[in-house]
Amino acid sequence: MKIWEMNSDHDSYVLADNPEADDLIRSIKNDEHPLKDWNGIYLNLLRKGKEKDYIGYLPGATIISEYAKQALTAQIGDEAEFLFILDRPIHFLHVLKRIDCIDFDLTERTESGLIKSSERVHFIREKIPVDTLIFKVPEIRTSIYVTEKFINLVKQANLTGFVFNQVWNSELTEEKDREKHLKYTAVLADIEQNKGDEIAYRIARELVNQGLAFASGKWKMQLDSKGNFWLGDLTEDCVYSWIMPTFIPPVLLGYQWHVVENSEITIQ
Repeated sequence: MKIWEMNSDHDSYVLADNPEADDLIRSIKNDEHPLKDWNGIYLNLLRKGKEKDYIGYLPGATIISEYAKQALTAQIGDEAEFLFILDRPIHFLHVLKRIDCIDFDLTERTESGLIKSSERVHFIREKIPVDTLIFKVPEIRTSIYVTEKFINLVKQANLTGFVFNQVWNSELTEEKDREKHLKYTAVLADIEQNKGDEIAYRIARELVNQGLAFASGKWKMQLDSKGNFWLGDLTEDCVYSWIMPTFIPPVLLGYQWHVVENSEITIQ
């Protein structure tokens, strides 16, 4: 069995939260029960982009097109519900299915017990029903996980804007996973050992606009050949996963950054 984390494509248009609907958005992200008496809400356009079937929004609250709703409704059953949005032919995909299936013996956690990364979780295969399409886990409410069955539905319907990042494969042995992590750790260590002078994010960001690339731990930022700003996150496969961020995670603003070589940006 393989499990993927589902996200939106980088170049779809992005919708912004509506402060008047905070409670409803919170329910869509966290509630595992159907929302009764749904009357719809309005959302604002945050960033223009391409019309796709998976629309950029807040983590954990997925928005899809009318066409995607029609393609998924028959198969998705009671694992999710579709909630219409006012003034646009789009819908929230409210994931209802929760599975308590994380293997805490293998999943990396912080000293306080929190899971370090939604991309480095291990699941207990026996706890995931074989007919599962889409689900969340209680410990990571902003992440939506899917199985190969769901991905096949997306492919068969030619739905656009969906990005699937494989986070777990039961066929990989623990030894192979450990070797992969050791290689990843070695790459990070090499970055640290070979870094030069470090500067604050604000200064580094200004120099990025002049064509330089900067790194801080697993993070990297640079421009592409067209002058677009990209933020890279070094994955366990030792390649950067690139996004065009709509905002910079606040924690990165406090990091120290050092000059590195520019990378060839490849979207996976």
